[in-house]
Amino acid sequence: MWQIKCIKDSVKAVLPFQHQMRRLKDEMLGYTREPDKDRSTIRDGMVLIEWIGSVADAIVLEIGSGWQPMIPILFSLAGAKVFLTDMYPLMRPETFRAALDAIRENRDEIIARIHLSPDALDHAVRPCRDEEMERRLAELRLVYLAPCDCRSLAIEPGAIDVVMSRAVLEHIHPNVIEGIFREAYRLLRPGGITLHLVDHSDHWSHRDKRINAVNFLRYPDWLFRLTCINPQDYQNRLRHSQYRTLLESTGFIIKSEERSVDPQCLSSLSNMPITPKFRYFEAEDLATVNSILLAKAGRG
Repeated sequence: MWQIKCIKDSVKAVLPFQHQMRRLKDEMLGYTREPDKDRSTIRDGMVLIEWIGSVADAIVLEIGSGWQPMIPILFSLAGAKVFLTDMYPLMRPETFRAALDAIRENRDEIIARIHLSPDALDHAVRPCRDEEMERRLAELRLVYLAPCDCRSLAIEPGAIDVVMSRAVLEHIHPNVIEGIFREAYRLLRPGGITLHLVDHSDHWSHRDKRINAVNFLRYPDWLFRLTCINPQDYQNRLRHSQYRTLLESTGFIIKSEERSVDPQCLSSLSNMPITPKFRYFEAEDLATVNSILLAKAGRG
């Protein structure tokens, strides 16, 4: 049950030295990849590149790069220089190697979809020893900024062509997202774009198939916050329309968008109790489980 997992995560949250403990666990047991999740991340990364059209010679900033920088590596292979950001320095040699492994495992699909030279890809993602990580990051034109605050980055205004994220914004407080969007607007060149793939689903449903992807809309804020005692479990529950509003309020112009409305969730909403704050949304907005938003900096 998702509640049991939530309790376990909450207990972990009150233990000191969480990041050090996780690293010690990985050192003792080895870092464990999840190939299916890696494949999904890689496919989402290719979708982002396809939405942009071309990233050759572009300067890209990724919000929330996480442990395995698969998406930045894909952007690099497609010709971009990428700034990787995170609140905490999550990437380390074993997770970087895991990202390279995942790219190699999916090489044929990557080559077909983003039209790469097989030899160039194979050379770029060749195996890497621990002591080589910094050199390999430089070779791939990847600049790791963690730890950092994406609301205030030491990058010159207008220096970035693309600001993007994948399955990150839903884990950030709305007030912080607004600050991130304002900083993105400052960093982007005139006409630069921001592109975000958002997972709007109840993430507890990923772990417990007995609940649907809109189950968390039942709960008032005070109760739902109890499921987010561990910061890694935080979900803001923002709907697609709210991300649109946040982008537009910070000066962006929505150029393209795509939503995935789950039919089962749409049906469930008709007889499911909904907490008052969500009762005024359109049903399709509530049942949107994934979306992509591409917006342009309005000054160019």
